[in-house]
Amino acid sequence: MCVLVSLSSVFISIAAVHVHMTERNPAGSPLEAAAGGTDPRAAEAFELLANETRLAILLALWDAYEPFTSSGGVTFSELRERVGGPDSGQFNYHIGKLKGKLIRSTDEGYKLRPAGEKIIRAVIAGSGLETPSLEPTEVAMSCPRCGASTAITYQSGRLFQLCTECGGNFDETDDLPQGTLYAWRFEPAGLVGRTPEEMYRAASLGMIHRALALIDGVCPECFGTVDTEVNICENHNPEDEDVCSNCGRQDEILTLYECSVCKYTGGAAPSDIVSQHPAVIAFYYDRGVDFQYDLDFREVKRVVELEATHQQTLESTDPVRINVTIQYEDEGLALLLDEEMNVLEVN
Repeated sequence: MCVLVSLSSVFISIAAVHVHMTERNPAGSPLEAAAGGTDPRAAEAFELLANETRLAILLALWDAYEPFTSSGGVTFSELRERVGGPDSGQFNYHIGKLKGKLIRSTDEGYKLRPAGEKIIRAVIAGSGLETPSLEPTEVAMSCPRCGASTAITYQSGRLFQLCTECGGNFDETDDLPQGTLYAWRFEPAGLVGRTPEEMYRAASLGMIHRALALIDGVCPECFGTVDTEVNICENHNPEDEDVCSNCGRQDEILTLYECSVCKYTGGAAPSDIVSQHPAVIAFYYDRGVDFQYDLDFREVKRVVELEATHQQTLESTDPVRINVTIQYEDEGLALLLDEEMNVLEVN
């Protein structure tokens, strides 16, 4: 499974936006205008951060934060000293703006709330919003399509596995380099201190955990509900090592997931999605194969290579029925799925 695609199923009423903007944005604030029909709390959250002193307060509290300890609060005077902020009245004003939203007051002093921690973590994981890159570097994995060597590269916050010879699983676009086989969301912090194989393993493990949450209808980012859509190419025509000219991918069927709250998205082929189904895990286990992601790159590689042998076919479109077949040595397993990726039959 891989997080690859983006879709938009959230539509905003133009009339509702107009009323919202008339009531909330009489002065034409760019921030509120950009918020449009989004929950007004989004604009308010950005307004909280549009001040250097408030950002400094969050960073100072993060510096004092000690996980797994009951203490760690920072008193008003200590916090003001750490920040080197304005006079007591002004500093208290900024504290008041953050309280109840990004920070909280305890008997030991001020501490970050989970929302405040998440903001700082996002900056740290992004290496201070820098844009590091990784030139294509070969890894010890062959292309599942043509058997050629593969490489990983890092661009614009995503780690890609590329085939060095064929066109990969997708058409080349501004977002997908030539030869893309897989792509994962990957924070720059994940590049630090890892070999290319370790980066691949880290991205794969992170992906499987996020994908499992999406499949179960829980957004891995905000815990919101997830909408599922099966995207079927009506005139699928991939030839040899080329992708389909209609949909720009190898797979005829792709399942798309989108959080109804934060628009976190993901996509995977049904033949990959079934990999964590108990029947599939048991099928491999009974034949001496532990079909789980382990701590070793070689185990991750084995799972990915086995997934590449799974076959999917569209049985019907009304209702949607998808058949996934798995062959290992001389034995096989077949699963019938519906449009929600529920397994209806196992044979």
